Amino acid sequence: MAKPSRNVLVTKLKAPIKVKGFVGPAHSVTEEATMDLRFETDAGPVMLTNVKCWVSTGDLPTNVGDILLSRAIMYK
Repeated sequence: MAKPSRNVLVTKLKAPIKVKGFVGPAHSVTEEATMDLRFETDAGPVMLTNVKCWVSTGDLPTNVGDILLSRAIMYK
């Protein structure tokens, strides 16, 4: 397994995208990054690879934490 790294390449989108969660206001997203995510669970680690992430400069809606995954990613 590769050594964990904090270096993530962030690129500008061609045009801003408005995204909205289940609650709260819409956010304007202007950058994206692709990364591997690892979550520790009671059943063992879950690894999601090559996840395209939109970077938000503002705070996410209350009660969602620091990362918000789409339904499509969760079904993988």
